[in-house]
Amino acid sequence: MSEKLKLTRETLGLSRAEVSQKCSFSVSTLRRIETGEHRNIALTHVIELCLLYGLPLSELATDPVDNQKDIIRELAAVSAALSDVDIGIVYRMICDLASSRTG
Repeated sequence: MSEKLKLTRETLGLSRAEVSQKCSFSVSTLRRIETGEHRNIALTHVIELCLLYGLPLSELATDPVDNQKDIIRELAAVSAALSDVDIGIVYRMICDLASSRTG
């Protein structure tokens, strides 16, 4: 998954700084995600990157690395039937759930 995210960003001509400005995480977090150093990737980060890149979750679900692969596979199956607006709503729900668990 890490390599796919990096290649997609580069193909889109985006720098890590540009992605970081549009997402809710730092340049260093993105670097760790793309290099595979980040072993506990937040699902919200994955969804945020997919939305920004226009990348279906299903393209990441086949990658056998990372701790979120089973969740991503399930989300990919569900998201196939959802529009981008619906996926955005699901993303916000996941963010709200995550913040309620930590806050």
